[in-house]
Amino acid sequence: MIVDQSYFHEALRDPAAPIPAGLVDPQSDPAGRRFNVYRNNVTTSLMDALEDGYPVIKKLLGNENFRNLSREYQAAHPPTSPLMMFFGGPFADFLDGFKPLAKLPYLGDVARLKYGLRQSYHAADTTPIDPACLGNLSEQELLAARLTLAPSVKVITSKWPILGIWQFNTIDDAPKPEAKAQSVLITRAEFDPTPTKISHGDVEFLGAVSQGHTLGEALVSAQQLEPAHDFAALLGKLLNGNALTKLGDGVLGIFQPSVGAYAQIFPKVMESVVYDTSQLSAFHWLVVVAGTWAEFVLPALIVSGLLTRLSSLGMIAFIAVQSLTDLYGRGAIEHDGTLGAFFDRFPDAIILDQRAFWVFALLVLVIKGAGPLSLDRLLRGSQSSATSAT
Repeated sequence: MIVDQSYFHEALRDPAAPIPAGLVDPQSDPAGRRFNVYRNNVTTSLMDALEDGYPVIKKLLGNENFRNLSREYQAAHPPTSPLMMFFGGPFADFLDGFKPLAKLPYLGDVARLKYGLRQSYHAADTTPIDPACLGNLSEQELLAARLTLAPSVKVITSKWPILGIWQFNTIDDAPKPEAKAQSVLITRAEFDPTPTKISHGDVEFLGAVSQGHTLGEALVSAQQLEPAHDFAALLGKLLNGNALTKLGDGVLGIFQPSVGAYAQIFPKVMESVVYDTSQLSAFHWLVVVAGTWAEFVLPALIVSGLLTRLSSLGMIAFIAVQSLTDLYGRGAIEHDGTLGAFFDRFPDAIILDQRAFWVFALLVLVIKGAGPLSLDRLLRGSQSSATSAT
């Protein structure tokens, strides 16, 4: 007898559900006891995962209350991914709507802060801009520039003192939180994310930047909301947290690269000319423009399945140049763990783990070409039909 898989999954989440019909052990005997043990292990493991993910919520509610809450959450939001780092994503919204906790309305935002820290930790690595690039721009160029935030940057807004609550429950001798609204900027300078309190004007500025507005436009929005907005303080937080990854002039930046674009590809050359791009040759301009185009055009071609083999080869070359620049142009070769090694049991090296995996995936496309749902295959089919018709 075949066990219904959908009911099997439902029974795993509900301790009161009957044993799935037809479930037997290797000796063909009813496997009720084995299933109950397995169901209990699954429930306990998910409880432990939620507890590890939200220790402050557990501390605020107490162990027993949190375990009971975890059962309710599991029933409403079972895991949707085999990766446990995603489990608990909707927990903040669940807390907001859980009526027994209505007298603790700040819990949801505290959970959002913790999940934001987790997202920041697992976000993709990027190369931050050199702060010297900003100093070499004129005021007009700076105001016209568009900033790009790193994937690890997160902004959490709240009408509760969420950072104060989080620090009071995680840091020894931290002051008692004041009853004031707080917004939090999360950055990741190296490995561990750092939360920092920011103002309403800062939130407005970061929102405008993330929507593609120029620095000048973002400043106007921030000052309209907060006339005394301190941009210098926010900029210091962003630079210290490696939160800025690109500095460009919008669409025209692909024809007129900014100082930041040159510094990303030729860091030592830019230092030698004191970030004066007028001293660079046409070769430097061509490489930077080609790199900028490649970064946007090649992934688009690969995703759409157009010129797949050629685009994949181009991306492999782009990754090679990027890796060589990081290793030798930025001196990353001197830091243990950046280059890494194959089969060393450590899967987090930037070059021989992450980027080697990218190259392997691209090589598959170079060898096999695009799949059936691609423009290459569609165009090939159209040409075959036209040839047959003639």
